[in-house]
Amino acid sequence: MTGEMQSAFRNDFDSVSAAFKKDIDTLLTPDQLARVREMETRNREMMKKMDRSRHEWPYHKGDRGKPYQKRDAPAGDRHP
Repeated sequence: MTGEMQSAFRNDFDSVSAAFKKDIDTLLTPDQLARVREMETRNREMMKKMDRSRHEWPYHKGDRGKPYQKRDAPAGDRHP
């Protein structure tokens, strides 16, 4: 069900984005349009980089949910 909701959201989002781009193209100057396209390109590159780096996190199976590579303290160092 979640996958279906995500797919529906993505389709709606893509439709709204396409309509927005079509509308904005008629209002901006050529220089402004070029800047918008540059920002879109940088954003896509950043998203790809973030997606790649997400798969390279140094977490190990037992360390999920512990940010910044924090590990449990050794047993003797724990407070009761």
